[in-house]
Amino acid sequence: MQIRFDGQFYRASYITGPTHNFLAIELSAKPGADPVVVDELNSQPAEPRRLNAGDVERWVIEAVDLANRELGSTYRVVRLQFVISDTHSPGIYAHLARSMVQYAHQAIA
Repeated sequence: MQIRFDGQFYRASYITGPTHNFLAIELSAKPGADPVVVDELNSQPAEPRRLNAGDVERWVIEAVDLANRELGSTYRVVRLQFVISDTHSPGIYAHLARSMVQYAHQAIA
């Protein structure tokens, strides 16, 4: 897994054999209560939908909350992107999101 920041989104992919997961999140350290904007990406229209936006949002927010508790930080997800035909793997999405928060936190520390 490699995390990249493009000035807006932290992006990461996790690919092992036949499984694949992509996640991009925009983070803010400022307090706010706006709902998360969720972009469902469909890079393979012939592939079946394997992921639900509500599930991915929940996995990501829970992982960001965990990272915040560990780091003593206040990051929140402003926007997230995922591919609807990627592998259904809650643990991988949580790992990607938590790793992105840790990456962002190290960059400003």
